[in-house]
Amino acid sequence: MSDQHDWTGASGKSYGYAVHELPWRPETNQDGNYIFAKKVGGIWLAVYIGQGDLQRRYDDALDEGCVTDKGATHYHEHLQSSRQARLDEEQDLIDGNPECKEERGGCNGYEP
Repeated sequence: MSDQHDWTGASGKSYGYAVHELPWRPETNQDGNYIFAKKVGGIWLAVYIGQGDLQRRYDDALDEGCVTDKGATHYHEHLQSSRQARLDEEQDLIDGNPECKEERGGCNGYEP
């Protein structure tokens, strides 16, 4: 069983995620939200926040290289079938965890 972590969005809403140490591979045909993260001083920092087909997006992020270049050590995920709910959560978490943005040292907004 994987560890769990709650991420908080700008709205104040908390989202529960399963935590997996890299390397790890999501199962096929599962949609959800995910976060590539690293722990600094005992605190989780988001390197990249996304949503969609978990396995395809995982592979894409690793192929682009930014998440590994920025030191991601873990993959956080949770399943969500509703596209609109995924998009809303993704934006809430990006806004609440600005360290994931490229201009703040993360990969959101990165263009390879």
